[in-house]
Amino acid sequence: PRIKLPGRATTGVWVSQETLATTGPRVRDNDPYIAYVLLGETIGAPFRYVSDWGVERKGASEFSDLKILYVANAKYVPAGVRDQLTRWVKGGGVLVLTGADSFTQQIDGKTFANWKEALGVLSEPVSRDHFEEWTLGEGRVLVLKASIWKMGIWDDRQRVSQVRDLQARSGGGMD
Repeated sequence: PRIKLPGRATTGVWVSQETLATTGPRVRDNDPYIAYVLLGETIGAPFRYVSDWGVERKGASEFSDLKILYVANAKYVPAGVRDQLTRWVKGGGVLVLTGADSFTQQIDGKTFANWKEALGVLSEPVSRDHFEEWTLGEGRVLVLKASIWKMGIWDDRQRVSQVRDLQARSGGGMD
């Protein structure tokens, strides 16, 4: 049955088309499905998918209304998209990363030492129980200590509770 979703989802799940395009036809990417089950069905967080190619075509409006954005499998990112994402975080967004190599490469061959260099994060981290937190302007970048992008994570009560708490703290909303 269809669930009536609110007109504006405040939670986003980043889908990196650049990363998928560079890994070839044999890539297995379950991240969109995992997000659907974990965020949607398990904790009841209305969300929408946001892709780098969508941001390239539509611009910063892709981030409108989002308070929190979960990132999975995003090694590659186009330069203009990276800049818009950084501006969104600086404006108060919460970016949740699980991969240390997130945003470290561009298709043109440019590389960054780490995501902090790519996004221009200069602050020192604050260590929390399940993540480390950096400030960037008015926003925050959180790096989870353990990835949520694993099949069956929705059966792990402790991990589901952590995601639910993260949603509540970030204003992402839940049903």
